[in-house]
Amino acid sequence: HQLPFYRRKWLFRVSQVWILLFYQHITTIYTQINKATDVEGLGLRKFSGVMSLIKQVL
Repeated sequence: HQLPFYRRKWLFRVSQVWILLFYQHITTIYTQINKATDVEGLGLRKFSGVMSLIKQVL
């Protein structure tokens, strides 16, 4: 069963939006946790490295 092209494109756009929202949500939460626990921001640097890897894959 092959989806029509426009439908697939639409699904792709929607999933991109969700991933972006999810990404922003996670970084916000992580930054708050980071501020509370890790003063030097070492954890945040590691985390942003992981997130940039994920973004490259997407």
